Amino acid sequence: MSSFHDSFEQDHDHPKWYHSQAVRPVLIGASVKCCIWGNGQIFAEGNRELDELVRVTAYCDTDRGFGSVQENCWNYIKANIEQIETELRRKIWAICRENFEEFLENVEADNPEWLELKYLAKWEDPSSLDVQIELTEIGLFDHGFDEVGFCTFDFDVGWDEEHGLSILMHKGHVLAASSGADFTGRGSSLIGHAKCIQKFDFTDGDLRIDG
Repeated sequence: MSSFHDSFEQDHDHPKWYHSQAVRPVLIGASVKCCIWGNGQIFAEGNRELDELVRVTAYCDTDRGFGSVQENCWNYIKANIEQIETELRRKIWAICRENFEEFLENVEADNPEWLELKYLAKWEDPSSLDVQIELTEIGLFDHGFDEVGFCTFDFDVGWDEEHGLSILMHKGHVLAASSGADFTGRGSSLIGHAKCIQKFDFTDGDLRIDG
């Protein structure tokens, strides 16, 4: 086993999952400070210190186990941070915009909370993402394409406090988005699940899975 694998510890409740920690590689300063929902609810959180570390979980849900596929994925992430962050921002901003447009349809213009919050961020600009998202976990999967495993980036998001958001990627390409942890535990059916999501939720720039 490599030093990469040695840095992980087996989960006591899920023996096929292994956990480690790493300095967050992307969206380093992004932290949920302002929350807005489609029904017009809004609030601001106080400033808090953001942990520089993020949990990394290796999932071993197929027969391949904990091997080079996850390590290849992690190495790709570290070597292509700028590309991956650009793709994450593109995908998440499309989701955020959809929520924000729904929010504007419901919020009252003279809502005291909105009047207080609307100048805290450029809500119609991608920069507003940094106060509405926060990276909570990175997942590395034991299957993918070209011996490089799929990965997920899980976020707390200001527009869905309960479910969060998970982005499934292969190398530097977004495959699909869903609620937090939706892609875990699916084993070899993960590709089929991503294909299903792409049928009704596909953003220009995502990588279409053939077949």
